[in-house]
Amino acid sequence: MEIDLRFPTSLGKVAHDFDLRLRIGIEQGLLPLDGHPCDIGALVSSVVCHPKCLEEPFDIATKVCIKTARHIAPNGSLMRTHLIGVICVGLPEEAAWEVSIAVGRTTHADLRCVVSCCISVGIIRGLLRGETFLETYVNEAIERAYEWVLS
Repeated sequence: MEIDLRFPTSLGKVAHDFDLRLRIGIEQGLLPLDGHPCDIGALVSSVVCHPKCLEEPFDIATKVCIKTARHIAPNGSLMRTHLIGVICVGLPEEAAWEVSIAVGRTTHADLRCVVSCCISVGIIRGLLRGETFLETYVNEAIERAYEWVLS
């Protein structure tokens, strides 16, 4: 089954902006600390350093994913999307998921990564809003995110 993970232009702008900042971070490091990042994974590096990454962030990430025979699904996108649950606390759940995908898919196009980011953002957002406080609510959040990504 092929899944279409293209997103509207506005989310493409978010992805482009994020990729640009990620590339600057990789190239320059954190200037106040006078050092380069300690651990940029091979997947992130291969996507962000691709010459066309800023023009086609989702396409490049998808091509890298396919090139690895879809065997690589590290957690780099998941680590950086947790904060989106906080930033998007006032948005509807699906809007928060869209933002998490716009940021996560810039480097991690594997469907497992996409779903993981949506689940994480949904649960964090729900916790902050007081909507997720029982295990059953966590399970429901997982199911909603999974179904939404697959739809």
